Amino acid sequence: MDQGELIKRQCGSIQRSRQPTVRDKQSLAYPANLSGALGLRVTQSIASEGCLTQKLSGGCACGAIHYDCNADPVIMFNCHCRDCQRASGSAYAAIVVVPKAAVQMGGEPRYHKIVGGTGRAIERGFCPTCGSHVTDKLERLPNILALQAASLDDPSMYRPMMDVFTSSAQPWDHMDPKVQKHTHGAPR
Repeated sequence: MDQGELIKRQCGSIQRSRQPTVRDKQSLAYPANLSGALGLRVTQSIASEGCLTQKLSGGCACGAIHYDCNADPVIMFNCHCRDCQRASGSAYAAIVVVPKAAVQMGGEPRYHKIVGGTGRAIERGFCPTCGSHVTDKLERLPNILALQAASLDDPSMYRPMMDVFTSSAQPWDHMDPKVQKHTHGAPR
């Protein structure tokens, strides 16, 4: 069973006709096997924010690259590292992590490879026509794909679970105090 199916199974107990209650949110803990697969320790699930029943889709500004994802996000977070600040041209990168196998990509991103602070490669996928940053691939997590939240057709569904690398956050970046904070990467 893939990661998206595990989250969907947890979501199945919530009636779709109502918003999740506090009790629902507490009972939908992030499965340990999913967090282990990602190398992350997470205490809240996407499901606890209200199950996603829609298919994720998005792409670049000019339409040359488009993707569809048939799995719910594994995690959503804001990365404040300097590499993400430079790549996004802003205070942080808003990232939606999905199982790589669940994504169908139309068009071919051009990837720019850098070595991050952990010594592992990060490949940022851009549209070769318009330059929009759409995806990221991580050497240390080859089975996931990071989608840029702003590249979603409906970016309003983005709900970050944590802020990472807050030690690099800019003083003018006003983070949501209700979201978990981690001075470096996500906890393992």
